[in-house]
Amino acid sequence: MESSLPLSHCHVKKTELVINRLHTFLHGIALLALFYYRLTSLTDIIKNKNTSLLLPHVPILISELILSFIWLLSQASKWRPVARKAYPERVPGDEKLPSIDVFICTADPTKEPCLKVMNTVISAMALDYPPDKLHVYLSDDGGSVATLQAIKQAWKFSRLWVPFCRKYKVKMACPEAYFLTDESGPDGKFHSTEFRAEKKEIKKSYMEFKDSVTKIIADTSIYMSRDHPPIIEVIDDANGDGMDSDKRKIPLLVYVAREKRPSHPHHFKAGALNVLLRVSAMISNSPYILVLDCDMYCNDPSSARQAMCFHLDPELSPKLGFVQFPQKFYNINETDINDGKQRAVWVGFRYFSVVEDYFTGFILHCKGWISVYFDPSTPGFLGATPISLGEILVQQTRWSVGFYQVALSRFSPLIYGLLRTSTSQSMCYAEFPYSQIYFLSLYVLAVIPQLCLIIGISLYPKVSSPFFVVFSFVFLSSQLKHVQEVFSAGHSIRTWSNEQRMWMMKSLTSYLFAALEVVMEKLGLAKARFLPTNKVVDDEQAKLYQMGVYDFRAPALFMVPLCSLYILNVASFIIGFGRIMQTQKWGEMFIQAFIPFFATILHFPLLEGMVLRKDKGRVSPSVSLLSAVISTIFVSFAALVNYY
Repeated sequence: MESSLPLSHCHVKKTELVINRLHTFLHGIALLALFYYRLTSLTDIIKNKNTSLLLPHVPILISELILSFIWLLSQASKWRPVARKAYPERVPGDEKLPSIDVFICTADPTKEPCLKVMNTVISAMALDYPPDKLHVYLSDDGGSVATLQAIKQAWKFSRLWVPFCRKYKVKMACPEAYFLTDESGPDGKFHSTEFRAEKKEIKKSYMEFKDSVTKIIADTSIYMSRDHPPIIEVIDDANGDGMDSDKRKIPLLVYVAREKRPSHPHHFKAGALNVLLRVSAMISNSPYILVLDCDMYCNDPSSARQAMCFHLDPELSPKLGFVQFPQKFYNINETDINDGKQRAVWVGFRYFSVVEDYFTGFILHCKGWISVYFDPSTPGFLGATPISLGEILVQQTRWSVGFYQVALSRFSPLIYGLLRTSTSQSMCYAEFPYSQIYFLSLYVLAVIPQLCLIIGISLYPKVSSPFFVVFSFVFLSSQLKHVQEVFSAGHSIRTWSNEQRMWMMKSLTSYLFAALEVVMEKLGLAKARFLPTNKVVDDEQAKLYQMGVYDFRAPALFMVPLCSLYILNVASFIIGFGRIMQTQKWGEMFIQAFIPFFATILHFPLLEGMVLRKDKGRVSPSVSLLSAVISTIFVSFAALVNYY
């Protein structure tokens, strides 16, 4: 009878559907009214031959068009929200399950600590899946001797850890995370003398494993080589240790360092994954592949079986290309000041773009495959998010470069995708690459209204105008919708402010510099680079992050624009407020004064970093000084224009 029960279930979240569609309808009407106001205003300016006013009004209109275009693209992913449930207990018996190859990629042992990488490897080997049908491959793109030695130590520990997890049905496959928590369960097995004794021995073995990895790092070069021959090694203990063969039965573990030569293109992570495909085809040749980041360990051992609930579903299986679990992180502090949760859904392996996961998923959909986005109550996988502002902005720049590469190519989702997939799916894929041009709108809105406020040029309707309600509604509608999404996910108003702040910071820095890098690449002046995110965290960074305080030790290239714009907004609000007090034009300049006021309040941590803080994570005095000079030039220019 159980065989007739469904392996998975999908249902529409009706409440969210109604809210989303109602918001789309009302916000869309408000945007149409807004553009009616803009076009009539521009028509009046042209009729009156007041061409000097065209200079600020046209870029404002363009920025509003860009924001509206990206908003429209984002509605596709919200039009029909669904939730899925898997029933892993209903999958076929172990003898009928298909085999799985697990691919893990690491590139630079100086930025991706060996111990974290090995915990990911060990957690994959401890998945609740038949060990003879599970094969784990580690790609070491750095060709580091230390990584090879560390994985051999991981293999030895896994021979104890995997049987322990299997015997007691441990719910946390990562040993580092497991030993930081107290084991609990509905029955008495976790309180038995036998369990406590075995756990103590396993913990002792894990501490010895950690010490051995630490010693390897200290005694062995962790230099990342860009010029090395290929190495493929099946990790095994040829000598044996007299253990019972059944207890020793653990998944296959293979170390791969592909050949790399400076003169030969290696296609970044996509190239490493394709090498793993070729190697695994010769060794295990499994029909299914699980791809993990090197710092994203398997949190729920049943995650592989959960994925099989969709792959083995007769209604989905013939056309299902992949199952995607959301990225979730274990090292996010209570306030999540850096928006590390990344709540927004971001879907052989294809070359061409450094965001190979996005691009491969897009091509698969264009070829007729479908996918499943599955967000179980217990996260299947947990990773480490960067906690310093500098690393976050560097990571976002790398992602943005990849998205621009897609958007500016023949694979643009709005051209290539529309001819091969549905309109809604093309819009979903288009949202990510085209949202990178947010920086154009934000730079306009961070500079032009402020300078015009100083000069006394009005860009928005008066408070007494009916269109004031339109502009107010558009602003409140977008912000309240964001707040509703934050609250529905169980977060607080602080999450809203953090996400707003980080979105603006990324737009004004990462999106901009990625665009410049891609333009230089198109002109042949630069090549696309793949810089692994630094997962090494020092004590000072960790302390600031846990306190909910920004670490502003980011490259000056990022900090100078942010600080310059902040100072400009503060100065324009103060000067503009004084002008309004003098002229009593409250109704005419209200929106224009509100924009810098909102930016000043939202980005108050920047003011703290420049003026109030004295710790190591403050904004560098040289950055503050240079930013003050740049903003002074802008304000002086506006003052001169007003004078003449």
